[in-house]
Amino acid sequence: MGCGADARVGVAAMDDRIAVALRGFGPVGILAIPVILAGNLVVVPLSGIVVLVWARRSRTPWREIGYVRPESWIGSAVLGIAFGSAFKLLMNMIVMPLLDADPTINATTIWQETGPQSRQRCMP
Repeated sequence: MGCGADARVGVAAMDDRIAVALRGFGPVGILAIPVILAGNLVVVPLSGIVVLVWARRSRTPWREIGYVRPESWIGSAVLGIAFGSAFKLLMNMIVMPLLDADPTINATTIWQETGPQSRQRCMP
């Protein structure tokens, strides 16, 4: 019994040292940053998964990495819709004309570019 308890304490102490090293700004903590960023080079959502694994391994509370429950779900939804609408208007009124693009994209525009008529025009 004593040997098993000592082994568990040793593993827990080692686990705590790794968790502290991952949370800190030492070599292990700094190495975690490029590893997380490199996840996007493989597959885009991989970085998110690596961050969640890092948070679990370093025993970082989710609140510390920004995952908190909103105080008001309705307020968050209204704010999201307002910012999304403002972003859409900003893109259509300022950015799209600067790129010399048509600021309105609708279903008929997409169909004209990808429909059967466009394929016929490309054929000799």
